[in-house]
Amino acid sequence: MDDKQIMLLEEFKALRAEMLGTINDRVWGVVSFVAIFGGVSILSTQTRNPSINILLVYAAAVLLLHTASRERGRIRIGAYVKKVIEPQLFGQGWETYLASWRGRCPRTDAVLAMA
Repeated sequence: MDDKQIMLLEEFKALRAEMLGTINDRVWGVVSFVAIFGGVSILSTQTRNPSINILLVYAAAVLLLHTASRERGRIRIGAYVKKVIEPQLFGQGWETYLASWRGRCPRTDAVLAMA
């Protein structure tokens, strides 16, 4: 391997680690929402004021926007790996191979019914 391929391989590993970190962070978003929901529910029950539930809507909106931002970043990383790194490093990359395979072997309802 030459220096360029070694650098691309290191970049690939770093981007892959970042993508896996993003996927693992999704779990914490759900856990955070469940904790916020529990806290707002308890607060609403104790104060007997249902208008406090609007806090839950605000929290959900913030977490949803954060998750959407992280997912867009993950998609951009995947596109960069597919279009730039894989062709230079591996020739035909995994994503390109999967796309061509899906084009040759489309899923049908009969296959889904058998599964």
